[in-house]
Amino acid sequence: MLPFTRPSIDEETVAAVADVLRSGWLTTGPRCAQFEAELSAYLGGRPVRLANSGTATLELGLRLAGVGEGDEVITTPLTWVGTANVILAVGARPVFVDVDPHTRNLDLAQLAAAITPATRAIIPVDLAGLPVDRDALYAIANAHRLRVIEDAAQSFGATDRARRIGSFGDLISFSFHANKNLTTGEGGCLVLNDEAEARRFEKLRLQGVTRYPDGGMDVDVWGAKANMTDIAAAIGLGQLRRIEAFTARRRELARLYKLHFEVSPCL
Repeated sequence: MLPFTRPSIDEETVAAVADVLRSGWLTTGPRCAQFEAELSAYLGGRPVRLANSGTATLELGLRLAGVGEGDEVITTPLTWVGTANVILAVGARPVFVDVDPHTRNLDLAQLAAAITPATRAIIPVDLAGLPVDRDALYAIANAHRLRVIEDAAQSFGATDRARRIGSFGDLISFSFHANKNLTTGEGGCLVLNDEAEARRFEKLRLQGVTRYPDGGMDVDVWGAKANMTDIAAAIGLGQLRRIEAFTARRRELARLYKLHFEVSPCL
């Protein structure tokens, strides 16, 4: 049996997790702030905010985009069920557009025909880390004034025309699940457009709370409980240092699979 993936955790990362456990600060704290800053640097300086799953970042991205009851969101049927579940979670209706038989990604040639007056957003999925054609996608989205929440769960470190996925575009959701090429065990992040949007995301991911310098707080919007822990962030920091090696190894394995599957006789 071939395992789908095996996380690679080095001893330096194990020691970093132990340091967090000894620190007494286990939930969202300085390691999360450091991880967000390093992810932002990796993605060209865009604001990045962490959450406890890539599913959470997709749902909160939809809420940031104002998608709700009665709206339609176009996506692909060839994806994990979480992509459709988050659309239902905000009260919208998923509209499925079939995939391109070559890329297995959303067929952009069929996309425009699926847009209706109720369409508010598009969730493209980078299947197995292969990016959807971003230029063609955003040309359609911009022409119809639609928000894009990219399900880039599997494409952290991938590029489109030499541009790193997450360094451009609208809202980009990455997953850090254990089977991804960068893992925090469970977790994810959302890449945002500006600091104002990032502050709104912070409220949505933690009960809608706004904290004040005097120690007071207020809640004026709906909020989830979707924050990441410093334990998970410590793992992510160790993984981010090794992301190029992880990506190179996966590409080599994919090349070998492709080579041998192409020359093997059909069963």
